[in-house]
Amino acid sequence: MKKKSRYLAVIGSMVLGLVACDMKKQLTEMHDSTARLEDNTKKMGETTGEMNETTKKMAEITGAMKDITAGMSTVTSEMNGRTKKMSDVTGELYDAAKLGDSSIQRREALRELWRAHSSGRKIVEATKYFISFEYQLYSGMGQDESEEKKNHLIHQATLEFFKDVSEFLTSEVDAKPLDQAYEGTEENKEACLNAIAVALHQTNRKQDEYIIKNKLKEEDKISMYKIIVSALMKKAAINKGEIQLNGIPEYEREVLTHESTAIKLLQARHNFMVAVVLSEISEIKKGKIAAGLMLLKGWNVESEKINLAQSEQYLKLINAAFDVQNLLKQLGYTPKVNSMMSRMFRNAVWVDAKDNSSEVLATSLKSLKEVFVKFVQSLG
Repeated sequence: MKKKSRYLAVIGSMVLGLVACDMKKQLTEMHDSTARLEDNTKKMGETTGEMNETTKKMAEITGAMKDITAGMSTVTSEMNGRTKKMSDVTGELYDAAKLGDSSIQRREALRELWRAHSSGRKIVEATKYFISFEYQLYSGMGQDESEEKKNHLIHQATLEFFKDVSEFLTSEVDAKPLDQAYEGTEENKEACLNAIAVALHQTNRKQDEYIIKNKLKEEDKISMYKIIVSALMKKAAINKGEIQLNGIPEYEREVLTHESTAIKLLQARHNFMVAVVLSEISEIKKGKIAAGLMLLKGWNVESEKINLAQSEQYLKLINAAFDVQNLLKQLGYTPKVNSMMSRMFRNAVWVDAKDNSSEVLATSLKSLKEVFVKFVQSLG
């Protein structure tokens, strides 16, 4: 019994020893874990401190960036202001240059218009004169944005135009589109007036460019012819009290102030357009004898000698003359054709071309013959 008890005691002691060892191991492991946790906690604290420092530095950087952004905004604002000033200065310089250049070009064109002997050269110079007016260069951009600016430019042009035209007016009632022009003569004045009348519709290519770029509309395109016609068409309504005189633009009032000159220009335009055709299809260029024969007897229009380009050009000119003729009638005026030229047209005999191999040319010549005959008939 005692032996058994000692055996149990030994076993118990061994069990207790194992338990004690296990507990010691667990305590050691717990101690180690606690130490590691404490170390990790310390490291986390250090990391958190570092993060705080980093956050603080980021806040400082953000603040600096805000200052930099604010500074950049100020600089950008200042640059915008300077850019606008530069744009204004550039616009002013361009406007001033445009004013000076266009004025010089008009003066030069008028000088050459006086000097030129041929009608063709005079028309070229008259065209240069018209396309150099400032309203022709109105862009709708920059200093040209306002409608008031455009109206002002047109008004200045009409004022200058009618003063210039007054130098070419003579005491002659009927236009003389066939006279040879020599500088210093009355005939030269008439020739200059004819050239100006024919070129009234000319516009600067810049107008077409601004329309293509959508800076202007097609109806914004303007010529001296359009200005004159617009004003004269309002005369009847003004006389009836349907429109107030002060209700129309200044430039149209300027046209109506010079109504007689405007009508003489339209009459000259009507005459000279068909005079160009007459000089090309007849032998009038050969001199006074040829012209005298055309006045006395019939002469032939040899349509076989007219090519397609010429036919289309003559057709265009006669139709344009009809447009002016109809306009004059609408305004209450009788279209007048130079008496000498009228007799020549009535003596004309159209001779059809024998060669009809070109269908296009044949069609064009047929149309030309129709309007030519129609024009002759309109002469009475």
